[in-house]
Amino acid sequence: MNYRLFITLFCLLICSVSFCQKQNIDSLYKIVAQQKKLPLAQKKDTSYINLLNRYVLSNYYISNDTIKHYAEESLKLSEAIDYKSGEIESLINLGFYESEIGNYKEAIKYAERALEKAMALNQLKNILIAYSNLATFYEYSGDIKKSVEASLKGISMGENEAKKTETELLYLGLIYENLGITYGMQQEFKKALDFLYKAQEINKHTNSELASAQTLSNIASFQLKTKEYAKGI
Repeated sequence: MNYRLFITLFCLLICSVSFCQKQNIDSLYKIVAQQKKLPLAQKKDTSYINLLNRYVLSNYYISNDTIKHYAEESLKLSEAIDYKSGEIESLINLGFYESEIGNYKEAIKYAERALEKAMALNQLKNILIAYSNLATFYEYSGDIKKSVEASLKGISMGENEAKKTETELLYLGLIYENLGITYGMQQEFKKALDFLYKAQEINKHTNSELASAQTLSNIASFQLKTKEYAKGI
């Protein structure tokens, strides 16, 4: 089985939101195109920056050039008005772009910048996304040790937060999933299953059928390796 780690927000969440559909991408583009005609002063606005980031997100796995162009514009505008949340999302998006074209060192730099800013604002969702992305980028670059460390730090941050939103839980589950797959790729199947079981526990709380289906598939694959058929899923 060819295991591929998820990228934050990304394989699980992006594909599940409605604006990822072609017609909604087109609708977003029309709005962005209209807004781009406005004077620069009017574009230095959080609503426009949020629109850009939504449009970038809708283009994941569709158009890397679009991601780069609009993420860079979003970052520039966010910095101009000191909109930290916009900066963080832009950095996350640029990290995804760099990863997609194989520039893992640059991807890691963007993820680290996003993490630093998210930590300063105590934004748990973005902290979890950044750690998840760091783990994935390190995995892709061949540094398994740092990948595992990033996942464990993300898990620690998530578990230490008593009250989590459903979205934050979903991202926490994603990190458990990624770590389980990482261990599985290293042939450490029992460790892999431990983390995948935890991911599935979280999936039950988020009611994400997509996340649950992916986790159950991975659990079944590793159970075949360890012959844990009786335990079930």
